[in-house]
Amino acid sequence: MRTIRKAGVQAAQPMLLAAVLACAPGTALAQHWTFDARRVGMGAASGAQNLASQMIQEERDYRAFVVPLGLIQVLRDIDIFDPRSDQFDFVRAIEYAAAPIHYTMDRDKGRTEPSFANDVRRGTVSRDLNAYRGFTPPARLSAQGVAPAHLGGTIPVWRGAAGQFQGLYLGGGSYTTLQTETSVDPRLLEVWASEQNVYLPRTQFRLSAMLRQQAAGAATVGYRGRFALPGQRDARDGVYAALNYSYLIGVRYLEMNPVLQLDTDARGLVAMSGTASPLQVVVDDRFLNGRGRAVDVGAGVVLGRWEAGFGMTGLANRMDWRDVKRVTYTLPNVLMGNREFTESAETRIPQLSVTVPVDVRVNGGYRGDRWATIADAGRGVQGPFFHGGYERHLGPIAVRGGGLYIRDAWQPTVGVGVGFSGRMGLDVAVFGTSANAEQARKTGLAVSLRLNPRQP
Repeated sequence: MRTIRKAGVQAAQPMLLAAVLACAPGTALAQHWTFDARRVGMGAASGAQNLASQMIQEERDYRAFVVPLGLIQVLRDIDIFDPRSDQFDFVRAIEYAAAPIHYTMDRDKGRTEPSFANDVRRGTVSRDLNAYRGFTPPARLSAQGVAPAHLGGTIPVWRGAAGQFQGLYLGGGSYTTLQTETSVDPRLLEVWASEQNVYLPRTQFRLSAMLRQQAAGAATVGYRGRFALPGQRDARDGVYAALNYSYLIGVRYLEMNPVLQLDTDARGLVAMSGTASPLQVVVDDRFLNGRGRAVDVGAGVVLGRWEAGFGMTGLANRMDWRDVKRVTYTLPNVLMGNREFTESAETRIPQLSVTVPVDVRVNGGYRGDRWATIADAGRGVQGPFFHGGYERHLGPIAVRGGGLYIRDAWQPTVGVGVGFSGRMGLDVAVFGTSANAEQARKTGLAVSLRLNPRQP
């Protein structure tokens, strides 16, 4: 074991990688990982379209590129991701990883959490845990993002009447996943939620978190097809089908697992013994030694002004990493004002396999002459979700509104879009978000550019 004081920001690289991929069009599967501000303004602040819906969208010559304002907040506090830094804050690291792309207003304002998290980092936790009453995080909180950024195209194999075709899709790009999870002892939550002081003698409280990031290059082969409908009239009418199989070459694996243990004495105060209240951060790390796969499927129907679809993302998703390096950083006691971590000897894990939960959704929509409405429903890693929204065009300006149901709560959304010379558009959306430790509602801001839009 050796003592360390402060090092670089190696553990912050998940967000740096997100910064790179966020500048490209893509899809994502967690709250605030929808890159298209137009869809965010119509309620779709969680998740993305299925593959077939993307085909239908491409028929409108419309592609969105996110302006990643949230990375301003992430990059200015980059040291919070590094357990070897004096600024390390595992609570804020989890929150930033859950919502890295769009800007969150007053992100660190009005919370009781910073005092507890800061005291943990400084080794100055109060022996009386009632000092942190009012901090009421959920017992468990999980979030996930999958962000593929692909470039590719379809090679037609057969073309028929009424726009029918069968084709081979070839593409490539990046494939990045982020997963976060926290767990807080329910007995500790009872203490913090109480209106009066509560003391639990000879009790061991445990708080844990997980932040996992994978970055890979993807070589994708797939299928694209469009079939005619009986009596179809519009050029876009038809049944759309799509499938992608991606072979993944792992570039970077990084996982942080902080665990905090708080033991109380006979009076219900945190014990002062030298090893009674340790903070441990286990870091698994690997470069350029992963292989995996991902399968996505989608189907959609367009009939006149109506659209409907079904999609599954993450089928058979798996990454295998070999010879993973593991290092444990330990703060022996969080009460004694010692901020110096000890670093364990490096160990190796021969193989580590990681899967991402499947995201399943259905979608629908209707497009009028100067207005449109969309809706999605499904189930992902954060449980069931639903969103719906409305858009109205007023000349070159579009106004939008909607709502999102996720994690047993409704979040409102509003937005506006402006078209420029028929070649480019700017979309801005304001939305509610609860991607923070206490799941308190805050306000987020999403901005994206649309290229070659046929309408605002």
